[in-house]
Amino acid sequence: MEQIATLMKGESIGNDVYIFHFDRVIEGEYDEKTKIFKENKETGAFFSMTSKNAISKGSNPYVAYHMMNFEDAKRKYCKNEKNPNHDMVIKRFEEDLVKRAYIVGSSASGKVFSKVLNLAEMSQERINKKEMVDAKVPLDELEQLLLDATIEGKNTKEEIEYKRDALILANEAIENAIGTMDLVLNAMEVKKPFVEYLNEEIEKANKIDKAKEDGKDVHTRAIGDEESNNNKKEDTSNIVKKDKKPSEQRKMLPATVPKVEKKERIDIDKVYKEVTKTIIAQDEPVRRIITEIARKEMDNRLKAEGILITGPTGVGKTETMRQIALHLGRSFFKMTATDLTMPAYTGTDIEEEMHRLIKECGSVAKAEEAVTYVDEIDKKGSKDNSDVSGRGVLNLFLPFIEGKTYEAAEDTRTSTKRTTIDTTNMIKIFSGAFTEVYNNLKEKGMGFDKDPYPKYREATPEDFVKYGEMTNEFMGRLLVVKLNDLFPKDLREVLLKSDQSSLRVQEAIFRKLGIDIIFTDEYINNVAEKAYNKKTGARGLKGIVSDTTWRAFDEIYADPYKYQKVIMTGETVDNNRAYQLIKK
Repeated sequence: MEQIATLMKGESIGNDVYIFHFDRVIEGEYDEKTKIFKENKETGAFFSMTSKNAISKGSNPYVAYHMMNFEDAKRKYCKNEKNPNHDMVIKRFEEDLVKRAYIVGSSASGKVFSKVLNLAEMSQERINKKEMVDAKVPLDELEQLLLDATIEGKNTKEEIEYKRDALILANEAIENAIGTMDLVLNAMEVKKPFVEYLNEEIEKANKIDKAKEDGKDVHTRAIGDEESNNNKKEDTSNIVKKDKKPSEQRKMLPATVPKVEKKERIDIDKVYKEVTKTIIAQDEPVRRIITEIARKEMDNRLKAEGILITGPTGVGKTETMRQIALHLGRSFFKMTATDLTMPAYTGTDIEEEMHRLIKECGSVAKAEEAVTYVDEIDKKGSKDNSDVSGRGVLNLFLPFIEGKTYEAAEDTRTSTKRTTIDTTNMIKIFSGAFTEVYNNLKEKGMGFDKDPYPKYREATPEDFVKYGEMTNEFMGRLLVVKLNDLFPKDLREVLLKSDQSSLRVQEAIFRKLGIDIIFTDEYINNVAEKAYNKKTGARGLKGIVSDTTWRAFDEIYADPYKYQKVIMTGETVDNNRAYQLIKK
């Protein structure tokens, strides 16, 4: 029998507590055993809103509710109509339920509870801006819950305890939601961004807690304000005055704002030492990047900015961030800017990349703390204002950098299953060679003693707009860190010192055959020169070493017991047959 239901979208408002609101009417079939509603359009299957699966972390934010046989809906909503058509039934069904929202959560015992909010009847009248919103929540299901609990003999002790727990949890969830709305209104009144205002209130609340712990007498919310230390007039606009009637006092969020968890500070020295075991000749840029990430962790306002890493091909942009993420204990996720397009064009969009991120991390929680790395962003610069050419994609990244919440989907054009992910706490890294920019920033050498290797003046955001054809809005949200160019002496250091050096890899492979492989100084110098001349940087070292050692491996592999060592000479770099085998 054909059934209809409402598709409800959920948002977390506390630990294991969600608020679901109307999205659209769907048609299909509901399975009571599995508590799954399968939509006819074959675009999705949704758990019932009151099932445990609906409120589990990482589940589809969309759920089904108000399941009803179509014929029953026709009788209920069109009983005064002679020949109601399909669309009329759907419309009446939607009109009745569109204004309902639900608080849904899980009690300590694991049972699911729900509480209805009739949005149509919620009064939000205020006498003036400083009054608290007076919200009327209808009894509806709540009234029935209370009646059931008070009828003697109808409920067991355990059932009454469960209903009591459900009401307590629902009440806490509503109070948290109201507290958040109060804070948003306060931020609007003082004309500050919500996140900035929230962080200030949290900081003040923590200072008050600290003062109390130290046994100090606390008189004001503004404790610890820099303004008070400067003898400026104390701002009392947000303090509830005692002479006001309780009904006129707005509840202030500091009473309900969550305590900030003290995160373990990043050990810059430790991370730096670990990263520079792999990344060679980039000491200062590496330390700068780690320091900037540490600063972002100290102040959420800095998280609304990204870092742009520049430098020619092969200097280690990607590997640097991979190593930093590894030693920070965060997931590393790479996107390629050239694959990204505006919605409706061929390619992937941010929501699809966020789906891939969640899949790679294994959970939304890990994904929301990841180091996200967008490579080849320089390819999105263009004089043309066309979205396809790239400027539209640069604009798409603006809210991503600032911390937007996305509805991640495997395919945004066809997928109905979506997962909410917040990018606020991600470390956002962009990278690109920006060859044209640095070609215009070269410092010209003078005389016969001029340095054979190029040097550059420090790039400014304006240079990336002028020569790299980035947008002012995009560059205004980024800190630029340039990795050093790698010259032959630097590439030699990479070969000798990096714990991921291609020489170390080959030594390990030959050792498994019982063979010592020896690399002469001339060999190492020639490999470095060749990589530099090919303009492949450190990335090119691996290919050159592999090309020059494979024939020796092939010859030894057949009968390794005949040989003791193999020597790679300067000549081997240009002729991979020119190696020396030493027999036992």
